[in-house]
Amino acid sequence: MRITKKSTLMGVVGLTTTAVASLILAVPGSAGAAPVPISAVEKYELYLSGKAKAGDTGATEVLSDFRGLADSKKEDFVEYVQNPEVSKAFTEVLSGGSGDEENFVPEQRKELYGGDVVIESEYNVEDLGDTGGISAMGAAGAQGTAGDKRAWHSVSDTIFGIKVTKVTIGVNYKTTATRTTKVYSGWAAHTNYVPLSEFDNSPVQKWISADPGNNAHAETIWKGKLASGFTWSCRHRVWADQDGYKGGYLKRV
Repeated sequence: MRITKKSTLMGVVGLTTTAVASLILAVPGSAGAAPVPISAVEKYELYLSGKAKAGDTGATEVLSDFRGLADSKKEDFVEYVQNPEVSKAFTEVLSGGSGDEENFVPEQRKELYGGDVVIESEYNVEDLGDTGGISAMGAAGAQGTAGDKRAWHSVSDTIFGIKVTKVTIGVNYKTTATRTTKVYSGWAAHTNYVPLSEFDNSPVQKWISADPGNNAHAETIWKGKLASGFTWSCRHRVWADQDGYKGGYLKRV
């Protein structure tokens, strides 16, 4: 899919795209005074300000970073946020991997529109130890360790270096030095700073895959609906074992 910036590009890439609320402020004064429209940039600032005042510290940070952009970039930022076509592109970007299920290999990073928009995936695994102490594990394939562990995989998008949306899936599990023996729980979390977007996920599923995989898995289905009416859903999965992180993906379904 090819999307041309400016003339057709009015949105943000990511699980984050929708239209900014149509907002009109009335001019104070005499009754019946004509309403005065405000710019899309002002609308977005008002949206972030409202969330910040409600106690959302992430919105406070995004608002500060947004206000620090040059005026021309602010306009481009809001254009990226508004175009549902860009959202469609995002749901396919990191789904463009190869293989199936435990062998699925997604793209890790994608830059669009000259690097204005960046979509990337990250992961981490922590060895909680038998006593609950947390330490970072080595790369997948390292020698296995026994004890409780926590692994997660996330996908995020940024515009001009400002992180707009992030989705994370995680799994808490137990292993011996050679096998996964128990999955305690799976969990999901997200942040989203796109106005008028519906954004939720299904209950997180957890399981241990059959041999020879023997991996601890967690999975959820993210669903979104834009103000334009465009809807999407993506499967988000992570898996790991005694050696650490093994894989994760966000895949359109």
